Amino acid sequence: MKLLVVRRGDIPTVAAAFSAGEIGAAQVDRLALAWANRRARALLVEVEGSFTELARSLPYSRFDAHMTEFVTRADIDGTCDRNTRNHENRDAKLIQDYDKSWTLSGGCASLQGGELHDTFAAFIDAEFATDWEKARIDHGEGTTKDHLARTHRQPRFDALFEIFQRAASTLPGTEGSRVITNVMIDRATLEWVLAKLNGENPRRPDPTDENYRCSALDGHPIDPLEAAASALIGHVRRVVCGADSVVIDLGRTQRLFTGSARLAAQLCATECFWPGCHIPVSQCQIDHLEPHTNGGRTSPGNGAPACGNHDRHKHTHGYRAWRDAGGEWHVIRPDGTRFE
Repeated sequence: MKLLVVRRGDIPTVAAAFSAGEIGAAQVDRLALAWANRRARALLVEVEGSFTELARSLPYSRFDAHMTEFVTRADIDGTCDRNTRNHENRDAKLIQDYDKSWTLSGGCASLQGGELHDTFAAFIDAEFATDWEKARIDHGEGTTKDHLARTHRQPRFDALFEIFQRAASTLPGTEGSRVITNVMIDRATLEWVLAKLNGENPRRPDPTDENYRCSALDGHPIDPLEAAASALIGHVRRVVCGADSVVIDLGRTQRLFTGSARLAAQLCATECFWPGCHIPVSQCQIDHLEPHTNGGRTSPGNGAPACGNHDRHKHTHGYRAWRDAGGEWHVIRPDGTRFE
């Protein structure tokens, strides 16, 4: 931790007000942080009396906003440099944890952040308005926040999810102008889930069964009960696979894997079929196991997800691939030996 030492003589009014108990440690820390900016220090020393008065009279949040604006104006070059760097380093991530939960993180520059903030805030307000409206129907004019259906945190995430849902409904170039989340689920698990939702108490499928699957297209695990319920109302398509993990033939007779034929072939795996390659299936091409020129059909049973590199490698070097009854991929070298 870096210790910041401010010369008492630089900001005597601040020091006196703090000693007299007129301003708090938080305000002093904020002034010291501004003083640490060498390009803003000289001006701060000149006007420290004014900021001491603001520290006395304003709530901390407003005082902090004043200090931020002061440093921005006093160090305009440095602020622009940092903002440019923030824009160049902009990023957003969704990372899944071992308990199947997700964490969203990211960062951006000031303008995009401002737009995101305003949009997010509007959707949050709408979520809270909906909760209050529903609560008033049940409790009338005596409605309080304790009557709301959600906690003060939950509407914030639900607002974010609503933004994504609306975007998924209008994204150009997707199936029916919608983003569809495909959930692969094996038959035994599906039957168990449907029985649970019907109020029954069925025996849970064996969790060690190698045929178990309930995941998104790239293999991200999904809770079976949540998946089945969401498939009834959301942007989720349920795809049932057999014991060999192969999706049924869609009966398309065409040269390229597109549309439903491509999707069905993707749903048979979570990543490139080449041993040791972990490129997710959503970034793969669909390759004919039996070449189309040799009569191979454009159907899921004859399709394999291959990243661009291994798709080219297979065709230019004479490799072959096949999938056994258990759903395992095998790659055969030109000399007939199996590639492990």
